[in-house]
This record gives sequence, structure tokens and C-alpha cells, in this order.
Amino acid sequence: MKTGRLLFIHAAALCAGLAAGAADSALVLRYDAPAPEKGWSSHALPLGNGRLGCMVFGDPFRERVQFNVDSLWTGDENPSGDYNTMGAYQNFGELRIELDGPAPDRTEVVAASDHKAYYATEEVGSSADGDTNTKWCVEPRGKPVAWEARLTKAAAVPSYTLTSTPEKRPDRDPKSWTLAGSDDGSSWTVLDRRENEPAFAERGAAKTFAVAAPRPFRRHRLTFSANQGGSHLQLAEIGLAGVALAAGAAPAQANYRRALDLAAGLHTLTFTAGGVTYTRETFASQPGQVIVTRLTVDRPGALSGTIRLAGAHRETTLADAGDLAFEGGFPNGLAYAARLRALAGGGAVQIANGACRFERCDALTVLLAAATSYAPDAARHWTGAAPAPLVRDQLGRAAATPYPALKQAHLADVAAFMGRVSLDLGATAAAQRDQPTDARLASYAKGAADPELEALLFQYGRYLLQGCSRPGTLPANLQGLWNDSNNPPWHSDYHSNINIQMNYWPAEPANLADCHTAFLDLIRSQLPVWRQATAAEKEFQTAKGPAKGWAVRTSHNIHGGLGWKWDKTANAWYCQHLWEHYAFGGDKAYLKETAYPIMKEVCEFWLDQLKAMPDGRLVVPACWSPEHGPDEDGVSYSQEIVWDLFNNTVAAANALGAEPAFRDAVAAARDRLVTPKIGKWGQ
Repeated sequence: MKTGRLLFIHAAALCAGLAAGAADSALVLRYDAPAPEKGWSSHALPLGNGRLGCMVFGDPFRERVQFNVDSLWTGDENPSGDYNTMGAYQNFGELRIELDGPAPDRTEVVAASDHKAYYATEEVGSSADGDTNTKWCVEPRGKPVAWEARLTKAAAVPSYTLTSTPEKRPDRDPKSWTLAGSDDGSSWTVLDRRENEPAFAERGAAKTFAVAAPRPFRRHRLTFSANQGGSHLQLAEIGLAGVALAAGAAPAQANYRRALDLAAGLHTLTFTAGGVTYTRETFASQPGQVIVTRLTVDRPGALSGTIRLAGAHRETTLADAGDLAFEGGFPNGLAYAARLRALAGGGAVQIANGACRFERCDALTVLLAAATSYAPDAARHWTGAAPAPLVRDQLGRAAATPYPALKQAHLADVAAFMGRVSLDLGATAAAQRDQPTDARLASYAKGAADPELEALLFQYGRYLLQGCSRPGTLPANLQGLWNDSNNPPWHSDYHSNINIQMNYWPAEPANLADCHTAFLDLIRSQLPVWRQATAAEKEFQTAKGPAKGWAVRTSHNIHGGLGWKWDKTANAWYCQHLWEHYAFGGDKAYLKETAYPIMKEVCEFWLDQLKAMPDGRLVVPACWSPEHGPDEDGVSYSQEIVWDLFNNTVAAANALGAEPAFRDAVAAARDRLVTPKIGKWGQ
């Protein structure tokens, strides 16, 4: 079960962060160091306006902002139901802001083939942390796995070392690979090639391989084309002779502080270097529909550097009318585009060689717009407006707005969501509260009271939901909005067996009802295709013919496509959200026009599908408790969800004074459903 990807993946950032101790900073996460390159899920901090979001890493001189748009999906309506052809949510790209000044003397290690580990602790950085007890472990999925070291200075590597993990899995050891070098990341020279190497003779052992003709390169890439036949490739350590891969010296800077203010949706970074204090503010503006980064310094003319914009699908970034821009498209017809503009306060900005160069600025505002052509409409084949003109317009309007006004509109927008609920669980002792949050959490695990930390986690969940699910956007998927992979775990999709429901359990109770509507709107948009898939499914055929209504498989995308096994009663569970939105809000027009018709349709499905037992009681036939099987009649999970659907539909009909005969039929079926009882063993 993919429990809580929205909350728990990004809650890791809270665990690594530092909460400020000031009374007016109760909703602030603060770090005293940048997020490492491998720290996307554990250290980088999320921003989002519902549709457009990013993760900010906070490196003083090499800032990385990895960004997403909620509708960047491969796949289509997928009539086969094959999970492997359903498509996946994609990473859009990143921008890098490289300041002139002291640079870190460290080597960056990346998974160049974009393979992601299942566990954050097994990402590529574990291959170069100097600890043989940790491992890099990925699933090749039929593609070569590439590991790459990016050096600050070119170096010749006379040999390299691979170290196996202590784990008894020789089937995961590498079998065939190449080592190649490059200076630009485009042209590669093969330095060493190995074919059909045996598995490590001993676990935890190291093998060293000589390079016949070493040449100096800034990049060294190992591409593993085969392992020993296992489902995963794993190594404890990878070493390049003469190259320090573990974290090296940090940039020459002091007074470092990066913080995320949950109440404002504002990421702030400050540090001092060379006698200059640098300040950087970043936010994802819903009113402006752009990601904004503002750089300032306390010494006039002290800002110089380079900005780069890169797509995640090998797009070419071009200069266009003073902007950086790229476009792309997928086989499903989805088009996408991103556009960046830098506005200098003092100094100069110039676009050249696919990058933006700024010189001797007092301040710099960087605006990023990104969009796709997706439209939530099956009749239009999910296609809306072309994205390139849209992002050009968004960027133009944002650039015409003074930065203070752009920021103020954003702050007011986020405050309107975050300011609705306060939670007072009591005061934390000052000495405890002023500790770094990782120290606070360690103390908390040992029994120290920290009620303000508990309240902060609650508000962080609310912050994430409003950041990735706004009216008119797509709902939170398994990663929320934030996904840094083109091959993400479980496709970063919508899982109907509990995960999307979990994302929205807090919506109504935590006063984010309008954030709930993104999920409800997605259900409505998908119904035309889901009805077709349900009617075509032989399993749902009855003596009356094709099934009425609609059902949903365990996974689905945004194009009506379904994947993996039917989660039959998920349709009823989705209807619970339609009802809850009415139960909290009391909007009878919404109940009449939206919720009740869909609930009625699913009731009709189940009135036809339920199976009568010899004693007249009704059971859901051949269903399963997700991921806990087996398939059998009357599984409690399914019985309870269908009971809830029937009960809520009866209440909806009563509230509307509608269709008494249908209401009574549903009520009668509800009362015949088998429900949990005390078993013969007292269970």
C-alpha cells in the first residue's frame, strides 16, 4: 500500500528541517545547510500553486529548482487496462541559478539514466557516501542503468572500484558495463568495457578494474547494461581512483539559513560570502501562474552569474525574444512548454548559448512559466489550448507586475488557505523548541514533549494539500504535485485502493473543502471513458446485459486510462468523497447537480452486481481487500464501503426530496447487506 505519499514523502523534509523558535515563526521549517543533490525527498522544500510546483534545494552558489506541472502525463485511455501501458506522471525540468563566487569543491554523483530507488535511503548517493553498509539499489526495468560522477575539475581515472553489498543477493551484482568519459555531457569516450563478469565471490567485497588508457574528463559515467539476472541492480560503493566522491568542502559562506514559511508559501535563503549578504526568495504564485525567484544583495552590483533552464526529456532550450524556452510533446498528443525570463535591477542580462547571463546586478527576478495542452474533457480527446502562447502570456503578465505586488498577491492567496485553521496543542519548552528539528525529533522519540512540533506537522499536511490541489487543477497524485522522475514509483498515479482517499481525508475537517474539488472534478471528467471500460468488462456482465454505471481499476491516469486489477468497490469509495463535500458544505445545488447523480449511478451498478446468499442477505461477489486478497464473496472491506454508499445515497435522496421509490430500493438493499459480526472464535 502506497500509504501517504503526499504527506509522508514530503514530511521527510520536516524531519530534516529546523523550525524557528520565535513565536511568530511557528509555521516555519528552517535548515542550516543546503539540500544535497540526492535529497529531493528528504531535504528539498516544496512550493506549489495547485497546478505548478517545485522543489527548492537552497545551494548558495548552485541553486536548483526542480519543477512540475500537474498534467504532464504520458499514456492515454488505455482500453486494455494494462498497467504497463497506462502512462506515468512526469518530471518537467529544472532551472539552475549559478552565482559567480566561491564554488563547492565537491563531486556530484547522479543517476544519469533517471532510475529511481524504491527507498530514499537507496538512492544513487548511497553509492558514494563512503559507507559500505548503505547501498544504491534500483530496478532496471529492461533499460541500462547509468551512474555518473560530475567533477569540478577534469581528472584522469587510472582505475575504478565496485563494492558489493553485504546482502546475500549475488543476482543483483553487475555483469556487463562500460566506463565512459566526457567534458560536456554530450560526447562520450569509452574508457573501459566489461562483459559477462562473474558475481562477487564474497559479499561486501571490492573489485578494482584498471583503465588501460586514462584520459582527463570532467564527467565519468558507468553504464550497467546487465546484472546477474535479478530484478534489481545494487552496489554498496563505487569509487574512482584519485577522485573524492563523498561530500567535500562546502562553499565559502557563513550565516546560512534557508526556511519555508508554511503560512506564506515562501522559501527564503540568506547567507554571507565575500563580505556580501545574499537573499533569495522563491514562491509558486497562483495569481501570477509562475514560479518566482528574487535575488538581492546588500552591496550594489554584486550579483553576477548564469541561469540555465533544462527540460527532463532532452528538449533543446533556445533563446526566444529575450527569454529561455523549450517545448515538447508525447505520443499521446500532449504538448508542453516552459519559458523563463530574468529581470535585472541594475546591471545587465543577456541570453547567449542557451543560457541567461547576468552581470553586476543589484537585484534579479527570475520568472518561470510552464504548461501543457491538457484539458479534462474526453469529448475533446483531452486536448486544450496550445501551451506555448499560454506560457508566453503568463510570463508577460507576471513580468509587467512589480515584484512587491506579485509577492503580496501570492502571500494573500496562501494566507487565505493556511489562515483558516489554527491548532494549539500546548507550548513547547523554549530550550526544546529552539533546537534544530532533527534534534527535536530525536528528543521526541525518547519521550520529550514537543506539542508545537506535532502542530507543525498537522499544518504541513494542510500546506501540502493546498499546494497541490486547488480549484480547477488536477488532484494530488501519489507524489502530490512533486515528482522528480520520468519513471516514478507506481507511475506517480492515482491509486483508488486507499491512497487518493487518504490524501483527501483531511480536506473537509481541516477547512480545505475547496481543495477537495480537484478530486471531485477529476472523477467527473473521467466518467465517459470509465463507463465504456466498465460496460466492456465481461466480469461485470449480468443477465440484463452490460453493467450499468462505472467502476475503476486500482490505478488510473488523467486520460480515462485504467491499470492493474479492478478495485470493484472503489467507485463507492470515491462516492464517499462526493457525499462528504456536501455533508460539510450543505450546498444542495451541488448535491443535486453533481454528487447525487453520480452516487445514484454507482448504486445502480451495485444493485445489479450484488449476490444473494441462500438466506437472502447480499454480498459483493469475488472481491478483495486491496493487496491482502484473496478474492472471495463478502469481503468486509467491500461490504462496508457499499453499505456506506447506500446509506449516503438514501440521505442524499432525503435531503433533496427526490425519487422515493429508488431511495427505498437502495435502503432495502443496504439493510440486506452482510456486515461484520462477532465470529465463532470471538474475533
